[in-house]
Amino acid sequence: MIRIVGVHGIRNYESRAASPLAAALAKAGEWRAALLGSPSCPLSSGDFELDVAYYAHLLVQPGRQGSSQLDKDAAELWQRFVSDYLPPNPQGTLRSTLHTASARLARAFGQNEKLTVALLERFFREVAVFLRTDGDFSPKAEVLKTVGTAVQGADVVVAHSLGSIVAYEALWKHRVELPLLVTIGSPLAMPMVFLA
Repeated sequence: MIRIVGVHGIRNYESRAASPLAAALAKAGEWRAALLGSPSCPLSSGDFELDVAYYAHLLVQPGRQGSSQLDKDAAELWQRFVSDYLPPNPQGTLRSTLHTASARLARAFGQNEKLTVALLERFFREVAVFLRTDGDFSPKAEVLKTVGTAVQGADVVVAHSLGSIVAYEALWKHRVELPLLVTIGSPLAMPMVFLA
């Protein structure tokens, strides 16, 4: 029996979930169905077990759900990412400047501007919270403990987006020996993430 552990990316906080365990079980069900529904998957349902290391709830600061403020750490990471697309004489708020630069980046690569702007804002908000190691709200240690515990004994870890950063750090911090790490949409090579 192969033990697979998924580590989710951004946009996975479910405030209506009864508990983090319920959210993890729901995510695992989704990932399992997707894997079994893939025509290229050689596994049958009895060949593997799949769990999801759920940590999204730890990235939400109590009392700040839905805040529209862009914190300094997120803005700094985002600004470094779009630095080549920043307007020469920015007007307005930093947030609007980052939106303009992100839209330019999307156009340069033939991507949907609104979707790109929304994705980058959400991505850098969650990445900044995870990478923060000091201040009033720095959940990184708890996230790494949660994911590090979940990946113990796994044969395969599949990590998506921000989850690949979290999984990579958790595997190193907890000295987990792992036969296979699969990353999907990983930002690990982004300098502003790797050097943060």
